[in-house]
Amino acid sequence: MSNEDNKAQELAEKLYEDIDEDVLNVTVDELTERFESYIEYDVHPDSARQTIVRNLASSAGVEISEAMGNASGGSGELVNVEDITEPDEFVTIEVTVSQIWDDNNSDKISQAGVVEDNTGRIKFISWAKSEVELLTEGLSYRLKNVATNEYKGRMSVSLNSRTEIEMIDEEFEAPDNNKEFTGTMVKIHDGSGLIRRCPKEDCNRVLQGGECPEHGEVDGVFDLRVRGVLDNGYETQSINLGCELTEELTQINLEEAKSMAQDALDTDVVGDEMEKVLIGNYYTVSGWENERDFLMVQEASESTEVGENSISELITRADALEVDETEEETFDEEVAEAEN
Repeated sequence: MSNEDNKAQELAEKLYEDIDEDVLNVTVDELTERFESYIEYDVHPDSARQTIVRNLASSAGVEISEAMGNASGGSGELVNVEDITEPDEFVTIEVTVSQIWDDNNSDKISQAGVVEDNTGRIKFISWAKSEVELLTEGLSYRLKNVATNEYKGRMSVSLNSRTEIEMIDEEFEAPDNNKEFTGTMVKIHDGSGLIRRCPKEDCNRVLQGGECPEHGEVDGVFDLRVRGVLDNGYETQSINLGCELTEELTQINLEEAKSMAQDALDTDVVGDEMEKVLIGNYYTVSGWENERDFLMVQEASESTEVGENSISELITRADALEVDETEEETFDEEVAEAEN
């Protein structure tokens, strides 16, 4: 056996010790073959290892940190949310669960949402294979050995087979993340207009097919909202308008919306009418930005400012940006935006 073969097998055996066999179905021989191909082209062993792990995790549809469940990955020390800046580490955080997302469409993920401490908010996911206990919205936990991940510059944490969960008697609240944006309304997302929400106390989730993801079939309460996109010619901003601001900007109140839907026997007509009113107008909005980059608007007004780009150019640009996001399908695109 050549020195190169010995090196490849040594690297393969070390990597095999570090990976989580319940997550990645791979043998030492298969890893050795992969290392051999990189060593043949003088790829540095560390770079070869990173590339192999990334490809294996991608094929398995999991995060790298989940695939490397047996690696040291970090000290698991207690850190603040704002200090989570590097991926593929294991850390401990003490947080309050501020949101549980109810629209998870992936069978690989058992739960997802947002946790926060006094320094910031961060998305979390729990992998189904890890079978960790589910978190409860509004409660606080010490989450030991969560894995850090990064996507498009935004950090998240995942609960995995190494994670230890302990409920704690402390409440955390992240600082305000306020933002102002001015631009032309170029798109109205599906799910805008007349909707029904769960009437249960502290729930408020949007019903899907007449059912609440948590409480099942309920008599929904009607509400109005707009999920749209503003464009200033340089960047876009997704926004979420609640009932009051939706009524103010569209001049369609809740009772009128219900009447429109009843006459047409279709709730979609409300969103269609709102789209006619809003598209092409210039607005200034302010509020806080959530972990999905949606601006949860608290104040909004129509602006007289005129941008440099024509409305048709902006709409074309918004459509192009949406295509780009669709082509990069990840869990972040599969799950709809979190409601305020």
